[in-house]
Amino acid sequence: MQRRPSKDTVITIGILLLISFTFSGLLYYDLNKRTGLGENPIIGEVTFKEKTVHRKIDSSVVWDQVENKSPVANKDTIRTLDYSDAVLTIKDGTTVLLSDNSMIYVDLSDKNLNINFDYGSISTARPEGSEPESTLNIKSGDKTVQIDKGGAAKLSKNEDDHVNIQVEKGQAKLALKGKEEILQTNQTAELRDNKIDVKPIRFLLQSPP
Repeated sequence: MQRRPSKDTVITIGILLLISFTFSGLLYYDLNKRTGLGENPIIGEVTFKEKTVHRKIDSSVVWDQVENKSPVANKDTIRTLDYSDAVLTIKDGTTVLLSDNSMIYVDLSDKNLNINFDYGSISTARPEGSEPESTLNIKSGDKTVQIDKGGAAKLSKNEDDHVNIQVEKGQAKLALKGKEEILQTNQTAELRDNKIDVKPIRFLLQSPP
């Protein structure tokens, strides 16, 4: 004859199942929750084609996968993954195109737009109507690139921490450990160690645009 479980056994199993379901639900919520926008002001939005763009707000250590045309707050960090790109558009019209596997941190705490460029490849463009006294400062370690209004440039950073920049429009001011250079339209430079190596672009792409 099969023995029926005691009342205490049934209660214990019920409590264990309840605990299991509760913690499973909490784990699912924690893994899928959105971090929100935080308390910092909105400075622009990010657009992209594929849902492989992550955003981390200033007060969080958790990366959140964002939707297309999501708002971006001050002091946010944006990164792209494999085979993805994104365009960050600031309210003043400044655009930052992130290629795949790139990451930047955006700080608009004063009149200037400061971007910490961690890795990857980015393209920046500032409209003529930008605030005349504001600058776009792109920093990568001890290297700084300053772009005035109306300027456009491409930057990339390799595994050796070398930064390459190509000015497509306007000019850029380069700074590295006390050394400074002014890069003009259709010039390129490599910032590495203690050296700024400036070269002209000998071949310009005409088509496609």
